[in-house]
Amino acid sequence: MYPSKNTEKKSISEYDLRKIITLLLVNNDLKNVDNFLSAFLTGISYIDLSASNISSLVDEILLLDNYIPYENDLKDIKNIICVAGSGKKYHKTLNITTLAAILASGLGAKVVKPVSNGVTSKLGSEELLTSLKITAYSDINDIYDQLSKYNISFVSIEKNIPTFDEIYGGRQLTISPLSHVLPGLMSPIKCDHIYYGLSSDEHSKSFELFKKYGIPGNISVVCSNYSGGFIDELILSPKSKLSMMKSDNKVDVLNILDQISDRMDPMNIRSLSNEKKNIKYILQTIDSGIINDYTKTIALNAAGILITSNIYSNLAEAYLISLNYIKDLNLSKKIKDLQK
Repeated sequence: MYPSKNTEKKSISEYDLRKIITLLLVNNDLKNVDNFLSAFLTGISYIDLSASNISSLVDEILLLDNYIPYENDLKDIKNIICVAGSGKKYHKTLNITTLAAILASGLGAKVVKPVSNGVTSKLGSEELLTSLKITAYSDINDIYDQLSKYNISFVSIEKNIPTFDEIYGGRQLTISPLSHVLPGLMSPIKCDHIYYGLSSDEHSKSFELFKKYGIPGNISVVCSNYSGGFIDELILSPKSKLSMMKSDNKVDVLNILDQISDRMDPMNIRSLSNEKKNIKYILQTIDSGIINDYTKTIALNAAGILITSNIYSNLAEAYLISLNYIKDLNLSKKIKDLQK
């Protein structure tokens, strides 16, 4: 269980937040600076920071590397969706979001997917792509070409904010205030929508922050609570939550099992003991078109991406179509196309 926040007599100014994060990130003399940074982020997680406080931290991190999220507008590619997640999760799932993004792109979504090395799982999105011989890009022309040809482009997070990443690198397992938005800003391409996994049910701050940083369309924030902790993906569970803020700022919260009557056991989507075993399991499952708890979870998150990007309006319909896409081996074919 995550401890509850106690905000009584606790506050910190935006000036102090900026000053501390800058000192940590540019201090060459401080030994074990990554531990100090983790301690700082852990400490402020017990303060109920406002969205404004969080953005002051994020702005300082971005400023150090002169990185501007969503900077490049690909005017002739419409309806782009960023698919990202906080990466912090209680239950160490097999890689789900990368496969869900590929699936959604095969059904018409235009997807930018930031990728990184694994922290809480034995197989992060970047390790999976490397094993599959699928490239993550940083050059805008390459990203444009991939989106034009395949409806999806992968972008490496580490290349965008190297100063922060060199010190932090995702090592902090506890969700921090930065988790509400920072990983979702790692698209250099302007996105109309975002589908964001957050290991917390405090979705309102993410909505406010993604609006602030320039997402004009639909913002979906998803999580699942399992056995006392949060997963930053949807699973078929009564404690899964998909919150969507539309362009008119109205928020809809979907109860997944009200939409879909299917069931699954979260233990069956847990990471195996090492990277090679995970990759072998994923490829055998996708290449056989098996519908099991893992592929159901992929299909569910693909459905979330599809309704967020307005490709489908009904989650249950998008879920069924996504399941059939896997069963008919179209996901396997799509992966092979991306390997070319």
